[in-house]
Amino acid sequence: MPGELFAKCEISLDCIDCHTRQDVMGDGKLWTSQYDAVHIQCVDCHGTLNQQPLTKVVLDLNDPAFEEKITNPVFPELKMGDSIVMTQKGEAMPFIRQQGQEWILYSRINGESFRIPQVMSSQCKENPEEQNADSCHKCHTGENIHK
Repeated sequence: MPGELFAKCEISLDCIDCHTRQDVMGDGKLWTSQYDAVHIQCVDCHGTLNQQPLTKVVLDLNDPAFEEKITNPVFPELKMGDSIVMTQKGEAMPFIRQQGQEWILYSRINGESFRIPQVMSSQCKENPEEQNADSCHKCHTGENIHK
C-alpha cells in the first residue's frame, strides 16, 4: 500500500520529486496494478553496489529535459553539457544532476537541493541482484530510517 513504507528520502521529498512523467501520466500501456505501472526504483538515483546510476549528457537544445524549467520557474536552469540521471527504463530525470562527484536532486516543488547518497562504496549489504525498491525498504525504513 503506498505510504506504508518510507525511506528517509521519501519523507523529505514530494512524490513528484522522484516519480517521472510516465509514472504520473502513464506510458500508454494498460497495467493491471499501480505497482507494475511505476517506473522509478531506488537504483535509478542511488545506483547499486556495482554500478552508478545510468546517465546521459544533455547535448541538444531541443532535448525534452529543458521543458522542466517551463513547468516550474524555481527549477534550477539546465545547461548544455549537464549530466542527468536516466531511469532503468530510459526516461530522463533532468531534476537529478551531477555536480562534481555528487548527484544532486532539485525539488520540483521549490528548487531545494538534496545530495543523493550512492550505494556504490557504501556499507550496503544487499545482494546486488536484489536491489529493487522492496529490497531497499527492508533496511531503510522504521528503526533503520537514518541509515
